[in-house]
Formats: sequence, C-alpha cells, structure tokens
Amino acid sequence: MKNGMIVFDSVVHMTDHRAEFRVHDDGKILTQRLRRMHARSPKKAVPINDSFTDGPPDIAWANEVLWDKSDTDFAMAQTIPLFALWRDGVSPARTNHELAQSNPDRFLFCGGVDPLYQGLRGALDEMTRQVEEMGAVSIKFYQAQRPGHAWRADDRKLAYPLYEKAMELGIKLVQFHKGFPLAHAQIEDLHPGDLQLAAYDFPDLKFGVHHLGGVHFDDMIDVAERFPNVYSILSPLFNTYFQQPRRVYEMFGKALYYIGDKRLCYGTDAFVHPNVQLYIDVLSTIQIPEDLQEGYGYPELTDEGRARILGLNFAEALGVELSVEGDKRTWRRA
Repeated sequence: MKNGMIVFDSVVHMTDHRAEFRVHDDGKILTQRLRRMHARSPKKAVPINDSFTDGPPDIAWANEVLWDKSDTDFAMAQTIPLFALWRDGVSPARTNHELAQSNPDRFLFCGGVDPLYQGLRGALDEMTRQVEEMGAVSIKFYQAQRPGHAWRADDRKLAYPLYEKAMELGIKLVQFHKGFPLAHAQIEDLHPGDLQLAAYDFPDLKFGVHHLGGVHFDDMIDVAERFPNVYSILSPLFNTYFQQPRRVYEMFGKALYYIGDKRLCYGTDAFVHPNVQLYIDVLSTIQIPEDLQEGYGYPELTDEGRARILGLNFAEALGVELSVEGDKRTWRRA
C-alpha cells in the first residue's frame, strides 16, 4: 500500500521478443522501435531493463520487482495477442498465466484473442479456455497488427460475438490497445471511435482503453466522457513524467476534467522499466498545477480520487474485491 491506498497495477507484461518466435519482419521493426523509445529515457531517473527484448522476464525477478521493491499490492498479467508478428503473441497467454500462478493471491490474469488470426470460432473457443481453464478475469484485444489487417470494435458479426461470449463467461471488462501503432499498423485503425457503438450496445460490459488513445487522445477523452462504461488505462502516461512533466500535467488534468477520477486506472506496462515505485510515488503526490486549474478549470486531485485511480477503479471495472490485511493480500470476484 501507499499512504494507506491500495495499489493495483492494471498492466504488466511477460513480453518475449526473441527472433525464433517471430513470424513476420514487422516484429523486428516493433522491437527496434521500442528500443529507440526507451533509449531516450533518462536512465539515471528511470532505470531501464536493457534485456527486455532478449526473452520473457524471470518470474522470481518479476515478483521481486512488484512485491519487494515497490508498494504494489496487486497486478494484472496481460496477454498481448500479436499473432501477426509472433507465433504466440509478443506477450503470450501461457507466460502471463505462469506469472499469475506464481502468486495467485496478488496477480490476476488477462487473456487475449484475435478473431482475424484465430478465426471467430477459434477466438471464442480460446477465450472460453482461457477463462475456464486459466482463470482469466479479462480479455485483451489488439485490432490492428499489420497494414490491411484490422477489425472494428463495432463490427456486429465479428466483434459482438466476442462480447457476448465474454459476458456469458462472467467477464466484466474487455480491454483494447488504442492509438499506439505497432510496427507498420495504421494509425487510423487504432482510433477509439469504434468503441462508441459497442459501448452503447453493451451497456453492462465495461471497455478499458489503454494508452489514453495515444495519438487519438482528444477523441478518446470525448468518447470516455460520453460513455460511462468506458474506462481509461493510464499506462504509460506516468512513465513519461521524468521526460515530459508538463505534458503529463496537461493530459492528466484534461482527463480528470472530462472523465473524472472514477474511470481512470493506474498501470505501468512493466517490466521494461523495473522501478515501478517511481510511478507509484509520482501518482501518490502529483497535483495539477495552479495555472492549469485557473486557466482551464482542471480540477485538483483529491486524496479520495488518488486512491480510486491507484487501484479501486480497476478493481471495480473487473468486478473483483481486494483485501489487504497486514502482509496478506487476496482478491476474489465480487
């Protein structure tokens, strides 16, 4: 816990960029792009796991990073179903499930499927397997993996059966990668506009959007403001605080103004940056500067709102209850 607040990291990944598992050269391009991005980070302030593209993180090390070296109480191990680029996806369900099983009282497992590369029937069957056999409590989608290969979240024939199956299996939250194109994926295919009809047609299902929509940030804010079942996953916003603090203040302030503090969720995208405590410390103390409050009406972040963003919002979206008693952490479905 941090200052009496439960810390629930909504997204950590067991990524595996190794060449022997790549099925398309665009995978190499993505790996190189990630290396360039992280090379620009101020390493003295933000230590980087330089071997993050060499293979999946060691499970014991990952547990140490989260539980021994930070105030994190719970974390979700998330699948990245990039089947167009890697045989099992760049963050396979198998390795994320293994991580979750290493400490099941504190890890939650998020599966992932893709109706284009697995076929709709295959995606539905795999979703069922991940929930019933692996204990997935959420499902992640990557709609645009290569140029010309994308699907829309409001496709009634392709996407809606996925939501119907998820709800049938007891899933409360489905999650989408938006706005950050991977390798040569097209930016327009990652626009959040397709979530509007989906959120409208499935009011009892919650939709989590990662990266605040990325390059589509303003449109993402507009979508989330109007649809109360759309949640915004903040990763990797606070990861950039040490490079671009003013940008973080402006984006966070705008999200608070339009969406409020009840549907924003903390996350780190670990384990590229292994010092996740840095981001917990930022969120536990950050305040919207007075000039942005006075000039744009952005609200002050209250302690209650801080606690919701650090963990309670994501737990609510998933439909789980978190328990912290001394050194014991446990969760259960609500």
